[in-house]
Amino acid sequence: QVADGLEARSQEIAAVETHDSGGTIRKTSGDMMMGAAQLRYFAEMAPKLPLWEEIQVPQFPAQSKNYLQREPIGVCGQ
Repeated sequence: QVADGLEARSQEIAAVETHDSGGTIRKTSGDMMMGAAQLRYFAEMAPKLPLWEEIQVPQFPAQSKNYLQREPIGVCGQ
């Protein structure tokens, strides 16, 4: 949805970015399309990432199991 919105308003956003950054309208228009493509790529990748992963501990292979749990934290948590 975000990528669709970005594409729908790309010329408007590109004009604002041109005024803000001083880049050419050609460059900022391309940036909008690249941004939409990246949003789609990461939206497709997110469900494919494992949420649980067993971690092997060579020193104690039979005594315990360790797991890595991934939780989404959003852009502010990075």
